[in-house]
Amino acid sequence: MQLSILTIVTLISAVMAGPIARRQTVDVNDASMTDKDGNVVAFSTDGVYQANKEAGV
Repeated sequence: MQLSILTIVTLISAVMAGPIARRQTVDVNDASMTDKDGNVVAFSTDGVYQANKEAGV
């Protein structure tokens, strides 16, 4: 009986911990980068800050 209760508690813990893990939305073969929050996003040249271009170099 104690083993059954422990098994049920373990399974409930595993089910609750499952949704916490995030999946990457970017394919491995595509270019990717991280945003300010650390999320993996598809690479976009529009969102890249280019200091040399702004300085006129």
